[in-house]
Amino acid sequence: MAASATPRMELLHRFESVGTSIFALDVSEDGNLIAAACNDGAVRVFHAATKKLQYTLGRASDDSMPIMGVRFRPPGMDSQGARHVLLAVGVDGSVRRWHVSTGRKLFDTHEKDNEVFCCDYSVDGQRFATAGLDKCVRVYDDERMDVVTTLKAGYGAGARGHTNRIFSVKFSDESPFTLLSGGWDRCVHVWDTRTGRSERDIFGPYICGDGIDVRSGVVVTAACRPNDPLELWDLGTASKIRSVPWRVSKVGGSLPCTLFGAAFSKDPAGRLLAAGGSMANETRLFDRTRRDAHVGTAAGFSGPVFALAWHSDRRLAVAGNDGIVRLMKVSGGDHATPESLSAAALIAEGDAEEASASAAAAATVRVGEAGSADADAHPGSPSRTPAGEAVADDAGDEWAADASGDEEADRMLREARARARALEEAAPAAAGAAGAAAAGAAAASGAGIIPGHALAGSGAQAARQLARARLSSPIGESESKDVE
Repeated sequence: MAASATPRMELLHRFESVGTSIFALDVSEDGNLIAAACNDGAVRVFHAATKKLQYTLGRASDDSMPIMGVRFRPPGMDSQGARHVLLAVGVDGSVRRWHVSTGRKLFDTHEKDNEVFCCDYSVDGQRFATAGLDKCVRVYDDERMDVVTTLKAGYGAGARGHTNRIFSVKFSDESPFTLLSGGWDRCVHVWDTRTGRSERDIFGPYICGDGIDVRSGVVVTAACRPNDPLELWDLGTASKIRSVPWRVSKVGGSLPCTLFGAAFSKDPAGRLLAAGGSMANETRLFDRTRRDAHVGTAAGFSGPVFALAWHSDRRLAVAGNDGIVRLMKVSGGDHATPESLSAAALIAEGDAEEASASAAAAATVRVGEAGSADADAHPGSPSRTPAGEAVADDAGDEWAADASGDEEADRMLREARARARALEEAAPAAAGAAGAAAAGAAAASGAGIIPGHALAGSGAQAARQLARARLSSPIGESESKDVE
């Protein structure tokens, strides 16, 4: 395929910092508004055209609990024709629906004894789902604004459900009754909301953020682990299609990337796939028409990337620990149809080789402040560049630590993987304040691999500290109370 067909990513705009971490993003259907779920308890909404902060929903303060999820309702679903209706959920158990342009709160409830970490709307906009600490997925009727189904583990044959906190819920793009959920129990459930049953499940992905998306029967999972973090699955059978190669790069400091989020582009085929996370603190772009070739990297973030959302099929909003929303532009690339990238087509294609090694040059975009230090010079590596300048990064020579012979890079990779394993292995052994302290230490060192929220019973202050770090482990987690 000609090099001109390779998509390219560049930094289009850097919005003004909100001064606190951003845990989730969503973009309105018309592409005008970008909503950010903020650590200080507010939802901030930017206007894509004016490039300004347009609205602030809720009270921002040091005492407020973080907002963890935001979703715009699909348009045309309100009998009164209301536009830009936004759902927001928080660590305090809040579930709120806002009319963005007026700042009016349309719906406000709290889920008892729960911390809500994620939400999503069905494709027809008639239902929305929430999930979090108490291991239950609640499906609400959007018009009546009440819970119509609670999806959870039970007793008896087939009564499967989650056994740990849930960080991602996602409705199918093809059915308003098919819902996926995933979290710390390494199990992604595929629910039928009409029966309330988990019809099948995907075992393995360690979901710690908005790390599930689905398009034309293909599910992508972004796992918060250093090895094999990005995978594609068949929605119909829950079988694995293949892994998307994620090779360690000097651009990412020779560290693996433990992922928080992944999303298909908004074109009907979902031809582009974006994912981002921590440790390497980067976002990567993959071209699904080129056997998941890695075609671009946004690097230079000062902290983890927690959130990403497609503004259109050619623009990508990215945010995270530094509180800055960045809008990336993707140009070039071939057309694709939904049929060509469906689960059946990918399975017929067979297991992909490491497409990164044979792709044309991938581009690295520096997103840090101008003058910030990039990776040290390396044979064939990009030189230090001003913020936002795209430089060539030969995808076939990404300085993979396992094969490059670079002893220092190899050492760093081994240490990073050892820290990640230590965090996971320590999980059952600690409790209470010791868990909070370990989580704080992990966040300070940059070695944590799991987004943090309140440890059950640890108090509001500890909850805020852990959620703001967003880099803890399930150390010290106690059982949550039964939901009434």
